[in-house]
Amino acid sequence: MNANEAKLFSQHWSPHTLRHSWITISDQKVKISDVHQRLLTNHKLKKATSGDSHSGYIHPDIDDLRESQKLMTEYLLAQIKPKPGKAKQRSGNVYEFKKNTAA
Repeated sequence: MNANEAKLFSQHWSPHTLRHSWITISDQKVKISDVHQRLLTNHKLKKATSGDSHSGYIHPDIDDLRESQKLMTEYLLAQIKPKPGKAKQRSGNVYEFKKNTAA
């Protein structure tokens, strides 16, 4: 992030903030398992330090992880989808993409 981009945010922000947001939402809103959260954010799985040996037995396959990511994607898209009648006016630096009809 450059200095001009930093001025756009009223609070401290970094790309790592997105990881915090993803993990928080996956835990609090979408209820993805801890194992899936860790694997989908490229973290190590927790070692069984509390004597709970079950955590070492969980080995999700790629389809399970895809399903968890699909749930997150659907949740996030639902949050950013404009609600009817609530659309904001476009600012001067946003342009609508138009299909090129010239052949």
